[in-house]
Amino acid sequence: MKRMTGIDASFLYMESPSLPMHTLKLGVLDLGAAGGLRFERVLESLRAHMHLLPRLRRRALAVPFGIHHPLWVEDPGFDVAAHVHRVTLPAPGGDLELDALVARVAEEPLDRARPLWQLYVVEGVTLPEGPGPYVAFIAKVHHTVADGMASVEMLRRAMLALTEDGADRDPPGPLPSRAALARAALGEHLGQLRGLPALIAHTMRAGLQARRVTRAALVRPPTPFTGRRTVFNAAISPRRSFTRAELALPVVRQIKALLACTLNDVVLALVAGAVRAYLMARGEPVDEPLTASIPASTSDGSKPGGNEVGSMFTRLHIEVADPIARLRAIQRVTDAAKERHATLGGDLYARWLEFTREAPHRLLWHRIVPRLARPPVHLVVSNVPGPREPLVIEGARLVRLASAGPLLAGVGLNVTVWSYLDTLCFSVLACAEAMPDPPVFAAGLRAALEELHAAALAMEPPTPSAQPEETPTGEPSARRLASS
Repeated sequence: MKRMTGIDASFLYMESPSLPMHTLKLGVLDLGAAGGLRFERVLESLRAHMHLLPRLRRRALAVPFGIHHPLWVEDPGFDVAAHVHRVTLPAPGGDLELDALVARVAEEPLDRARPLWQLYVVEGVTLPEGPGPYVAFIAKVHHTVADGMASVEMLRRAMLALTEDGADRDPPGPLPSRAALARAALGEHLGQLRGLPALIAHTMRAGLQARRVTRAALVRPPTPFTGRRTVFNAAISPRRSFTRAELALPVVRQIKALLACTLNDVVLALVAGAVRAYLMARGEPVDEPLTASIPASTSDGSKPGGNEVGSMFTRLHIEVADPIARLRAIQRVTDAAKERHATLGGDLYARWLEFTREAPHRLLWHRIVPRLARPPVHLVVSNVPGPREPLVIEGARLVRLASAGPLLAGVGLNVTVWSYLDTLCFSVLACAEAMPDPPVFAAGLRAALEELHAAALAMEPPTPSAQPEETPTGEPSARRLASS
């Protein structure tokens, strides 16, 4: 048994029937010379190799009266067959049909009486590249189990689960009694309170320093609950829409080099361009910038799962028509947001979540936030560096990889960006009422790339010294951005 961290538990507390808090991973395999990958083989391999994915055998066990966060316990009734499903796409089985299936999968909350994941093996997939045959996998994993960076590691381990030899393991023991749960939770809670005075003092010092940094900055980053509502910020229904735009990563990197910015600056500028075009096509105003929540990883790579992520807030300057000027405006405010985020400490929010409990958390996100005149933010934009090497399962090559994060109370648009080889895949999950025509938004992302690329090529090349230092992930060295 292991106590759930506050940040992991917060995704359980935020969940409601219309706001399930799971993430989605979509992969398409080209079976080609692999000779086929039978559904039964997938099921048998996962059943034999779940020792490589321990977090997928655990379920969340609530504590009586909510006096502490839930526990992770090994599910004594775990059966992998209850989590793996076989689906056939309707003809013609292309991207539109596959995206529609992803949207339907996104709508259904996970069963908390079981480990919080599902895997859909999708047959009948067609792609324009060739005859295939192809099979798709849709993995639905609760955000409590893993954030974006942890999902990359879990994906790698899932690949191993289908290729390595299995091993026997001891069966799980019985679940603890309610009395034992309550005693352990109360003891941990009392011990936890001893660290509260130090956290309060640290927060006050960090807050004062962040205030000084913000006042001295030429551009001040936004704060939540300050922007007017858009079409993406109405009441969130259970219905979802989903689309993908696969953009050429070498082109994005060329723009980054030409404009002496970071890859994430380009990503945010492309999203801003697509949002601007989408709102204008619907006759909505684009005269004010939008506030975007940007998940920022705090992981050092030492943990295989869970959430090690904070949030920083930046502006998407959709009111700026020129694509270069739009990127520069976003770049300036994002740089200021990074500085404020670093000053506060990326893990400060997570440390405070250790002291939250379910009742006040649910009151805030289920009752108060939806009734406020201004949304927490307008949208979420997450950018995660994915696998750099081709992934192969039993001879079948992975040719598509995408990820989608959840919606939040009052926030009906999530854009999650994952890289894979030479592709940058923008996955757009939205409330269906807010975005009934998702392919239009995907077309807007492709048009935004063409517009920004043409404008960047027309610019004078920057001097080499203007290039920002980069980490191996391709993100700015000051802070790696990642997520849900």
